[in-house]
Amino acid sequence: MVQLKLPVPCRIIRRLLVIEDDPYYQILIARYFQSLFPGIVIRICSTHDEARTELFRMSGDGRPYFDLVIADHFLPDGYGYDMWQTSQLDPEISGRFVLISGMTVDEFSTLCGIRPWDPMPRYVSKLGSPAQFATRFRDLLQSMASKPA
Repeated sequence: MVQLKLPVPCRIIRRLLVIEDDPYYQILIARYFQSLFPGIVIRICSTHDEARTELFRMSGDGRPYFDLVIADHFLPDGYGYDMWQTSQLDPEISGRFVLISGMTVDEFSTLCGIRPWDPMPRYVSKLGSPAQFATRFRDLLQSMASKPA
């Protein structure tokens, strides 16, 4: 198991929504975040349809239930990028959204038709080793540390 502790403060993640159909990445992501945030609640959805309700779930105080949403781009019944675009209806949710896929960011942008001036979701590539994948998440969490949810 990859263990990469965060050397700088980051936002505490108490509830994580993982939208991923590949069991390998479901486990990798879950174990990585459990190592960083003991006691974290993780909800795993394998399809776009299954995740749709969870994405807009609210907590008792009217804020989004999940502190972080990680969605694969290629799902059996839809695309993570489409889900991110839908999340733009609520900036609190879109600000917690991270897309992952087995492409470089340039390949992903080209495939989705994202132009340089278009909003770009946070993106983490699955390419490389599990340690590289975990490092990309560590870097992303650190970059999110000073930004509001």
